[in-house]
Amino acid sequence: MQLTQQSLLRYQGLHGSEGLCHVRAYEQAGCLPVAIAGALDDGLGTSTTNAIEMVAAAAQRACFADGCEFELIEHHPSSIAGYGGPSFCRVRFRHRDIDEDPSDLSHYAGAILSFEPDGLDLEPGEPIRGDFRDPSWEPIADVEQFVGCDVQIWEDGTYTARAVAGEQGQRLRDRVAAHTGEAINHLLDVLEPDR
Repeated sequence: MQLTQQSLLRYQGLHGSEGLCHVRAYEQAGCLPVAIAGALDDGLGTSTTNAIEMVAAAAQRACFADGCEFELIEHHPSSIAGYGGPSFCRVRFRHRDIDEDPSDLSHYAGAILSFEPDGLDLEPGEPIRGDFRDPSWEPIADVEQFVGCDVQIWEDGTYTARAVAGEQGQRLRDRVAAHTGEAINHLLDVLEPDR
């Protein structure tokens, strides 16, 4: 496979917050494409793990807008337990049962917030009709063998929005941080009106 695109991806988080991850798409004719969603060291808002359904829907929209199926790999620059090297996990989702009503949209991931690499278009996206539910994670021992090519890995502490996308990446991170801060303040106002 070969890397066909990469960008920072803004995704909807919990309670009105947002998240930001690094997404890379790998493709080869005759193979199921792969998207690697990387949790940035300077990530904020809802983590990729806690919003993996939304991350998958955002990756579909950004990388595979034709709706094709793809493999999703979640990447953390260091192990989740805080020791060891980078971790890569294949994320699998359960699909709609045969007897479920296909017109019931309650399980869909919802509206996605993302940006266009050429211009920081931060308007809400269209709802994604992806069937991303009930995720399960399966560790991958050798991501390069899984993908079939070299995969760039940043040293622990250096996998940041700025390292991935320069000044534009830092500006996007700052905007996500501001929006997430507003969402958290709004939630606190609702929960604790007299604070």
